[in-house]
Amino acid sequence: MRSIKVLVCLFLVIFLGCSKNDNKTEEPESQVHDDYLNQEDNEFLESISIPTPVLEELLGANGYPLARISNGQSSVAKLKEIMIDSMIKKGWQLCSEKTNKIYPNEGDNKPEHKGLVYSYGQRDYTKRLFPTAGNALHKKYAVYGTDCSGLMINLLNHIGINISTDATTSNFETMLNSTLEKKQSLNWRVFIQERMPEEEMKVGDLILWPTKHIGMVTIQKNKTKGIIQSNGDPKPANQAQQDKNIGLKRGIHFISLKDAIHGKGYWGTHYKILRLIEAGDTIKGGLIFYLDKTGKHGLVSAPIDQASNIKIPLIYTTGTSTDTGTGMANTRAMVAALGIGNNPASICDQLSLNGFDDWFLPSKDELSLMHSRLHAIGVGNFASDEYCSSSDINSDAIWCFSFKLGYSYKGLKYGAYDRYYNTYHVRAVRKF
Repeated sequence: MRSIKVLVCLFLVIFLGCSKNDNKTEEPESQVHDDYLNQEDNEFLESISIPTPVLEELLGANGYPLARISNGQSSVAKLKEIMIDSMIKKGWQLCSEKTNKIYPNEGDNKPEHKGLVYSYGQRDYTKRLFPTAGNALHKKYAVYGTDCSGLMINLLNHIGINISTDATTSNFETMLNSTLEKKQSLNWRVFIQERMPEEEMKVGDLILWPTKHIGMVTIQKNKTKGIIQSNGDPKPANQAQQDKNIGLKRGIHFISLKDAIHGKGYWGTHYKILRLIEAGDTIKGGLIFYLDKTGKHGLVSAPIDQASNIKIPLIYTTGTSTDTGTGMANTRAMVAALGIGNNPASICDQLSLNGFDDWFLPSKDELSLMHSRLHAIGVGNFASDEYCSSSDINSDAIWCFSFKLGYSYKGLKYGAYDRYYNTYHVRAVRKF
């Protein structure tokens, strides 16, 4: 009997023990996905941290951040610049908390910290919250802060671009473009360039290291460029590493742009620039009027006419197209047919302007886009007159566009049907 009791007790111990273990849900050691900076990454970013500049160092005489607002911009362009300026000033304000604001200790696991600190997955920096991701040690402490993507989401939200809180460094460019497509009142797009030279970067550009980090470019009066960002380790190995996450060189603060893009390995080779642009912005030597779906390629117009009162010879160039994207091929065909000289195709083909020598005469559809996306908003210094395209029709006519009346038409070449007064303006374009 005693043996039976022992066996029953042993059975109950094993059964209850197994049941307890079966029902136990252990927290994963880590919930780390995108925006992950390891200890080595953070040591690098700490080494290039820079003090928050005084706001006046970021502003021009007009009170706006440097290199943004200028005379001669259209009212539409100025609206975009004003919104970006507001975003920069908000970023500066958040960074400045590192030197002028202390969040007091509020009890267990709610430590005192200076400024806005690193909190992985947190999106609302205005509340003391526990990180939504990371390992158990990181998620143990409730703080005021956010991570790199969270900071950019908040800055964009500040100017009415309500990008999803699910945006991370893996999908940021896609989600940003998707958000802008829905906000049609702005008509903005995202231009993307990998490894853009530092001298070409502008205030308000987003600098992205895919899957790892993102920040926003600033510039000071002394030409020093910085990055507004938030860094930290979502998987601290010990308490000392977690304490760094609420220190002065982690969380929302400035780092040096020059040092960041010249860092070893991934930092110096895998960054890309995301720039908010709209038709009429100056980029790649001209005024942008077309950007493809990748955000990496498009068309720009020269800022001024290359000629006026130009005659088009009574020669037919075969094989030209009216489509967007065919202007360069059309131009080459016309130069081959008409030769180098005082004709529209040759004038554009021989042009060297703003550091580029690959200009061409736009096709019919490209010329139409220049009217609707540049001239219609008062950008480009176009004449209210006739412009010729590179889309040929026959020996007597070529596709042209009236910038006065706003439509394409079959323009007669010089001397066609004994008419010796048909002349046109010429405006070159280039693709990037």
